[in-house]
Amino acid sequence: QNVIARAKTFTSAEETARQESDDYMKGLTRYVSMLAIGILGFVALLIGFRIGFAIQSMTHAIRKLAHGEFDIDLPHRDRRDEIGRMAEGIDAFRVKLHEKSRHDAERDIALKMEVDYERRSAARELADQFEATVSGVIDEVARLSGDLQVAARSLAETARMSEQASNHVSQASEEVATTAMTVAQASDEMSSS
Repeated sequence: QNVIARAKTFTSAEETARQESDDYMKGLTRYVSMLAIGILGFVALLIGFRIGFAIQSMTHAIRKLAHGEFDIDLPHRDRRDEIGRMAEGIDAFRVKLHEKSRHDAERDIALKMEVDYERRSAARELADQFEATVSGVIDEVARLSGDLQVAARSLAETARMSEQASNHVSQASEEVATTAMTVAQASDEMSSS
């Protein structure tokens, strides 16, 4: 019986030791699990902050790019992860956008120069047409002025000739009147004799 009692005690002590060992292992497992979760949480937080900072700095650079600032140093291009590849892609986009912007500006300048040239050409052509028209009018006025001078001389000559003719007619009239008076007097004398 003693052996049985001792066996029971030994079994009970073994059972208690096993229970304590299980409790200790459960506690240790719980502690290690909590520590692992804490470490993983801390690592996740660090990774989150690192990624968040990278995305925030990329967002800031993209906003500058959107406002036309092409001479920016895009951050995180040297990274070997997705953020680095995203930075390289955005940098390629920045370069292409800068080239397009420069090309558009050059095209706008060329277009403005072409419009200015066409405007000047049109103004020059209009001035040439105006000058030709004014020249034609001046030539026509000069020709007509010459014609008027000729007509005025002709009229003056005609007036002089008319005056001479009028003077001749007047003298001839006087002579006719004198002759008529002489004839009338002679006729009176003849009728009175």
